[in-house]
Amino acid sequence: MVRNLLGRRLGPVTAMQTIMLLLYSQSILSFSHDTGCSPSPWALPFYFMNPFFAMVWQTGVIYYFSDAPFLQQNEMYRMARMGRKRWFWERLGILAVKSLFLILTEIALSISFLMPQRPDPADGWGSLFYTFSMSNAVLQYNSMASFPYEFLVKYSPLEAILLLLGVGWLLTWFTAILMAAVSCLAGRAAAMGIVAGLALFVVAERNISMRMPEALFVSPVSWLNLNRLGEEAGRQVPVVWALGALAAGIICLAFFWKRALEKRDIFWQKEE
Repeated sequence: MVRNLLGRRLGPVTAMQTIMLLLYSQSILSFSHDTGCSPSPWALPFYFMNPFFAMVWQTGVIYYFSDAPFLQQNEMYRMARMGRKRWFWERLGILAVKSLFLILTEIALSISFLMPQRPDPADGWGSLFYTFSMSNAVLQYNSMASFPYEFLVKYSPLEAILLLLGVGWLLTWFTAILMAAVSCLAGRAAAMGIVAGLALFVVAERNISMRMPEALFVSPVSWLNLNRLGEEAGRQVPVVWALGALAAGIICLAFFWKRALEKRDIFWQKEE
């Protein structure tokens, strides 16, 4: 039952993210070994400050939900027994659970790679991250993550992880519903094109927003970089905007998905 709930695509996605986390944590572990400073295990928010990491994460999310609109043969049988309306609400809840599980798995994996280093509990972020933020150690150790000092001061580890959990969960759920709704309305190819475009746009947005700051407001994958959330005009979007836009998007897309399921003829799709 658990396997059916989480899906068989979880294994490849977890393997891909494990490789990414190992690559990004390597510089932290090397610096820790050379200096004797124990790192904080809460490094994931800093990894997401690299747009490439965010893009790969979003690619994994797209693959995880690539069976949208979730109308394989077994689901069609369940829809016939339950009725379209009840099936829709159950599927919406399942997508919420799967989205939450996916981001929680990412957080747990990132912690597990640094936890064996016996982090110093005396300081929330630890002396190693502060050293990274105030020296050229990031360049010396070829770190793929950045450690802005203003971010370390603004958030505690718990606040940063909870905010990342909220944004990551809503964004993942939003992506799943977007793929389902567009697949029902315009076909799977259109759905894959849109979500892939959003994933790729996170890299281009950095350059575009220098001339057009408004680009950040329409690049939800960029919001995984918590340093882009705040009140600084032209460089950040308010946290309320990011969370509110994702929540509103989920509600609107769920409505269109429900309407599409109610009005159109449904044909089951072969298992992949």
